[in-house]
Amino acid sequence: MEKKTAIQAVKKAWSVKTAISNVVWFFVGGIWLGLIFASLGVALCLTVVGFPAGRVCYRHAWVAMFPYGKKVEIHSGRHPIANVIWAIFVGWWFSFLCIMTGVLCIMTVIGFFRGLQAFKLARLTFFPFGARISTHSPQ
Repeated sequence: MEKKTAIQAVKKAWSVKTAISNVVWFFVGGIWLGLIFASLGVALCLTVVGFPAGRVCYRHAWVAMFPYGKKVEIHSGRHPIANVIWAIFVGWWFSFLCIMTGVLCIMTVIGFFRGLQAFKLARLTFFPFGARISTHSPQ
């Protein structure tokens, strides 16, 4: 009985910490990264060829706004041609933007963990096709 109560307390604390961290991230830099992704998604969805990339941009806009509590697995081999085209035209710029955000956050003591989230987003923005995004919490 005590073990279940302890596990439930840890899960509740984890969800509160995740929620607070997401709110802080949203106002520190997540809103800008998310809006850039969403606006690119709108532009890509206006074309027939860019529609799949636009859908990926919408999914990643949500992750860019609220990255805490999400696990990102990069599977660049699933769609190699799309990932290479993305990396050449858009991915390097988005990754650079995320890396600079991370460096600026890490320069402050308070923003260290926010910088780590920006680096996670940099990997995601370089090869977004085939990436798997899942929520995770402690057992």
